[in-house]
Amino acid sequence: SVVEELPNCEPERLAGLIAALAQVARFAPAAFEHKSDVITTFLLKKVLMVPVPLDPDEMDVDEEWISDEDMSFTLRAKILALKVFRYRSLAHAGDEQAVEISTPVFKMFTTLLEYGGSFTGEAGEE
Repeated sequence: SVVEELPNCEPERLAGLIAALAQVARFAPAAFEHKSDVITTFLLKKVLMVPVPLDPDEMDVDEEWISDEDMSFTLRAKILALKVFRYRSLAHAGDEQAVEISTPVFKMFTTLLEYGGSFTGEAGEE
């Protein structure tokens, strides 16, 4: 299954699998919930919380945005992981467990906004 492939994927394939999971979370939330604990733990610990080393040669400080084709597979996987959490929250907006599912997601997005895209205030302070 897709969930079993996640831990051993190359970054190129990982982004694709996470994109598929985002669509499952969005359009088949009941199916997603069968493995949601495993998926969300993986996405948090192995995708979102893993720092991406920046290559100073590839950094363009004058550009605020990069095009999709210039985005690394690792960064693409991180963005898609955020979409998984967003779609899961939206899919359960009318459910009894909406607050339980969405509260950690809102806290995560608030932290990312507060720290400029990082989970800690220490990122980028070198």
